[in-house]
Amino acid sequence: MSEALFDMAPIAPPPPPEKESADRRRTRRQAEAVQRGVHPLALMFAGVRMHPEADRSAASSDGRYLPYRCGSCRFREVALYHNRSYGKCFWFRGDQPKTADGYPRVSHSAASDVRAWWPACTDYEPGDNQLSPDAARWIPEAEQMPEVTA
Repeated sequence: MSEALFDMAPIAPPPPPEKESADRRRTRRQAEAVQRGVHPLALMFAGVRMHPEADRSAASSDGRYLPYRCGSCRFREVALYHNRSYGKCFWFRGDQPKTADGYPRVSHSAASDVRAWWPACTDYEPGDNQLSPDAARWIPEAEQMPEVTA
């Protein structure tokens, strides 16, 4: 008599779970914070609260320059560093302690990067951040200039 009740093939153990990178884990935590109504910068900086009129169902697939989004705030600027660009919040209030960069919400860390789709915080002020600083701009006088031929 065998010890097994049924003849079965051995069961293979499940594959180990895929290990997430630190950036993916941070992005997931930030998206979960937005769903809970917490501004993602509050995970790193105390006192940052979501604007009462901001959309709590914001997602990365939404428009970047909608009202009450970090992307349309005048304090969000793109900082260039080593040929890469990083969205940062350059908000400053006089009684806040300054960091090495001079702004309380800026660090040399990906944790202080501000995504344009994020819901705005209570310090939101509308701005004209839709164009990058090096974007070509339309000049009305240029349309009236004669065409140059080579």
